[in-house]
Amino acid sequence: MFNELQQERINAIIDLKSGRKGFYESHEIQVQAYKEMFNIHFPEVTIDRPLIGPQNFTGVTPTYNLKDQTEAKSMAKLPYLVALAKIEEDRREKSIMIISGTVEPAKGIEKNIKETTLIT
Repeated sequence: MFNELQQERINAIIDLKSGRKGFYESHEIQVQAYKEMFNIHFPEVTIDRPLIGPQNFTGVTPTYNLKDQTEAKSMAKLPYLVALAKIEEDRREKSIMIISGTVEPAKGIEKNIKETTLIT
């Protein structure tokens, strides 16, 4: 019996990795974070699936074997990792460096640099 190739149109975010050793948990979490950030900032174009692919270096032209990470168990860690990152961010003093003006090489760049603390 002839099986028809089923096609499905999806929006995917793909993270191509240059390593040959397969998929790591950190890759799974990273591509899920990309998917969530994209969906937050561009709600009109929802990403359906996060995919990762390690590069296969055998041969002249590298190839990628994509793996769907939608059901990866490590995804459950993402909200907790985000919460931990927020705690760490709140502990740090927030400052920015402002570089302005015309740089005069003979006088150095120090007068053009100012660091200021952000008030939150």
